[in-house]
Amino acid sequence: MPVKVGEKAPDFKLPDTEKQLRGPADYRGKNVILAFFPAAYSGVCDREMCSFRDSLAELNQANAQVLAVSVDGFPALKKFAGEYSLSFPVLSDHRKEVIKK
Repeated sequence: MPVKVGEKAPDFKLPDTEKQLRGPADYRGKNVILAFFPAAYSGVCDREMCSFRDSLAELNQANAQVLAVSVDGFPALKKFAGEYSLSFPVLSDHRKEVIKK
């Protein structure tokens, strides 16, 4: 079932680009933006993640935390996040456990 704007995000933990487990519960008190994207280096997804990066000052003013989630594996996401200077957590759901919820 999709999460609607304003609903509490389902709890999950996925590894980020530093292999640290993170999830929405780690950011209690913030407005969490779950940004699911199918694949790094896919054009549209690259632009979407860069738009979050470029809007971080405004999102910080809104007490928001971006959590990007992709089915790509750790190596691809680590390279992707570094190449595009993404300073928010980019999480790997390579087993498609969260995306199916």
